[in-house]
Amino acid sequence: LFSTAWNCCLTGMRGRRKLKLYSTVQYSTVQYSTVQYCTVRYCTVRYSTSCNGPWDHLMRTKNTRKRQAILDVATQAFRELGYERTSMSEICARVGGSKATLYNHFVSKEELFFEVIFMANEIEFHATNACLDPKTEDVSAALLAFGEHFLRLLYAPEMLPIRRLVIAESGRSNLGRICYERGLKRIHDLLAAFLHSVMTRDVSGLTDPAVAAWHLLGLLEAELFPRCMLCVQEVTSEEEIRGCTQRAVGAFMTAYGRSLP
Repeated sequence: LFSTAWNCCLTGMRGRRKLKLYSTVQYSTVQYSTVQYCTVRYCTVRYSTSCNGPWDHLMRTKNTRKRQAILDVATQAFRELGYERTSMSEICARVGGSKATLYNHFVSKEELFFEVIFMANEIEFHATNACLDPKTEDVSAALLAFGEHFLRLLYAPEMLPIRRLVIAESGRSNLGRICYERGLKRIHDLLAAFLHSVMTRDVSGLTDPAVAAWHLLGLLEAELFPRCMLCVQEVTSEEEIRGCTQRAVGAFMTAYGRSLP
């Protein structure tokens, strides 16, 4: 591996960057600022990471595969043992390698758990955000599409136990904060940016898009949240999602319609 990487670096860099060789007997790769030092055998090559040579590609591919392997193992462990009984030590034992490698990719169990959730719902997450096109001429239609995707994401049968768990764990760990900042807050900020971009200039100064975004998110969940979070209702139909969305967007447009085209 070292020999192959060394040859690739020399081949990929020739004619594009000046190589500086230093005598050494170390075996390591150290990243500092925008300069990477690759030590292979008895020479050190110093080059700018901006050249995107074969060594960079090799390391990125290796890190991506390792990260995905950790996520796959963690997903299985959380399913088998549950969140509370799954430890970073257990995941490390299953995936192999050192704890340092595991923590290099995920600094805590809470962060790893969130990434497992996000990986399972990434397509719907991006589909939800894709509805918010600031160039749209029909704001109401865009909000209806956004609302349906949003509720479909949050009230999928597999998501309800996870949301209840996150709420229960919030007082004992940083899981709630991580899920809020990387999940709901991201959606809120995108929605607020959309509302800001479509508000008419003559009255936009009278309305705070961030507050308006929270109002819409609250209206969308108003009918479902109490029943579903308290285990009164486990399944939400498409008909319910459409109905809740239409009523929520209708109330929102009644309150903010003058600020929107």
